[in-house]
Amino acid sequence: MNTRTTLRSELLLGFIAVLSAFLLAGCASSSDSAKAAARTPYGLLLQDAASYIQGLKAQGKLPGFHEGEHGLVTSIPEPVREKEVTFPVSVVLRATKEGSDPLYRYTIMKSDSGAPWKMIEATSWDKNGHVVEQLLPK
Repeated sequence: MNTRTTLRSELLLGFIAVLSAFLLAGCASSSDSAKAAARTPYGLLLQDAASYIQGLKAQGKLPGFHEGEHGLVTSIPEPVREKEVTFPVSVVLRATKEGSDPLYRYTIMKSDSGAPWKMIEATSWDKNGHVVEQLLPK
């Protein structure tokens, strides 16, 4: 399995896990609910955000990651919004690398529905929750 496929699978699993956390606990249809939440405007926005981050990694442009490094990217849990997305909108994603302690935190923004994503902040954090390095902006 190549890096792109691995990252895509990990992003999808992380995305579904985050959405599932906000759905009814113990409900037999939680998997169906997670799939339904993924189809909401906000769920689709999170999928688009994950694709943007994946694209940066594939191009070698994701701060903190270098070619050949593997890791896991997840969104920071937020309430699932069922209504339309209000712009401008920002999404915060976290990443960890295999064999590395720092946690990476990325904030991306989209000014309107047709605009491209823009990374506005990237930082690395230690295990104790302290910023180690401001990767973007410098």
